[in-house]
Amino acid sequence: MSAYITAAAMTKFGRFPERTAGDLGKEAILALMQTAGLEAKDTDAVYVGRSFAGSMDGQVCVPGQAGLRGTGINDVPVLNFENACASAASALHCAVNAVLAGQHDTIIVLGMDKLYSTSRDESMTALFGALDVHAEHWMLEKRRETGAWGSIFMENYYAKIARDYVKESGARPADLAHVSVKNRRHAAANEFAQYQKLITEDQVLASPLVAEPLRQLMCSPLTDGAAAMLVRSDRAS
Repeated sequence: MSAYITAAAMTKFGRFPERTAGDLGKEAILALMQTAGLEAKDTDAVYVGRSFAGSMDGQVCVPGQAGLRGTGINDVPVLNFENACASAASALHCAVNAVLAGQHDTIIVLGMDKLYSTSRDESMTALFGALDVHAEHWMLEKRRETGAWGSIFMENYYAKIARDYVKESGARPADLAHVSVKNRRHAAANEFAQYQKLITEDQVLASPLVAEPLRQLMCSPLTDGAAAMLVRSDRAS
């Protein structure tokens, strides 16, 4: 038995405060079904990865089921995965294993989330949930003392990781900038990407410092969006 990704589709990624993650997920699934020529009755299961949207739009417990409304897909197993930034990858991993094991022949894997809000405090509080909120509770206390998040989260998590990497590897600021330039080059070729304008190393290094050594154009933006893949076995029709 083999497993194949036979089709994929995605929504536009960006800032959509008026939309729920489920709404975005539904759009991605319908686009996938159209791309693959897939009928609802041919779907054996749906595996869904989502992390932050429950805090943002209030949909907890059954996010995948909510995203399926209006797709015609009913009465199939829906597995929801919440594993921070690896949520969708975890869903895909388990879907592939389910196909390899002969449990299902056709699985839709959906990754959907939203992290943008007109309230930065709301977005950062949701993002904070990706940490051990009890061990790192001091960050919330710091936020209450200062009245703003500032670079508290970046300084004590992502920037710390970057500093450790620079110390261990000898990487230069230009090396980090190259990653941003490469990523934006890929985004420029994707009509669904949030930002598509090419950037240069000099622009990255001249952008505002967020938390040493990370500058604004090295940091991922707050965004909303969804993507779906079709995982099938070699016996699927």
